[in-house]
Amino acid sequence: MTTPEGVIEGSARIAHPELTADQKAEMLMVMQQLTGKMDLSLPVALAEEYPEFRLQLAPLIKQGLLVEQGDRLVLDASMKDLVLDVNGVEIPLPPLLDAAGSLPKKAPLVGAFL
Repeated sequence: MTTPEGVIEGSARIAHPELTADQKAEMLMVMQQLTGKMDLSLPVALAEEYPEFRLQLAPLIKQGLLVEQGDRLVLDASMKDLVLDVNGVEIPLPPLLDAAGSLPKKAPLVGAFL
């Protein structure tokens, strides 16, 4: 996407390996083998020009999930083995299902970090 302040670029991909029927039956959680990659890059000038937008980005910047690289704000994330690595900040992802296949009483909000 192109703005007057510059280009905003991003992509996201989540994958899971092919499993045989036997492998599927043995797995407690599909999520354990998910892998992913996400990147986002936007001009610092965009945040500087729009204070409301900067306020929305501030928590991500403070947590190191969005970092300044030259004239860009960048998020570079990958996911493997139930760990989300965002610009070097590792966030363990708790399983969404317990061993019995039930949701935990309080499922964490992973989106609160992103």
